[in-house]
Amino acid sequence: MALYVSIQRLYDELKILSTGFELRKQPEPIGPLHAPTDFEARTGALPGSIDLRCKPVKGAYYYQFFVNPTDPDVEGQWTLLALSSRASFEATALDPAKHYCSA
Repeated sequence: MALYVSIQRLYDELKILSTGFELRKQPEPIGPLHAPTDFEARTGALPGSIDLRCKPVKGAYYYQFFVNPTDPDVEGQWTLLALSSRASFEATALDPAKHYCSA
C-alpha cells in the first residue's frame, strides 16, 4: 500500500502525509571511511591457506586484503591478494613453507 501511495502521489510530501503514512528517511552521506580494525590472520584448515578477517566498517562496499612475502616494512613488496565484499577472506594456494605478512 505504501508503494502505491508513493507512486500515486509522485513523492509529494504533503500528499503522502495526508494519507496517514510517514515519510521515509532521507539518505545521509556517511563521510570518509576509517581503516578496518581488529585485523586477524589465522592459519587455515588446509596447507597453504590463511583466514583473514577484520571488524566490518559501516558503509564499506568491499575490503582489500594485501600480502607481503618478505619484510612488512618494505612497502613495495605488498601485493593485493583479494577484494571481498565481506570483512573476511580465506586465502588459498599460498606456499605452505613460506611466512606471509598480511593487512
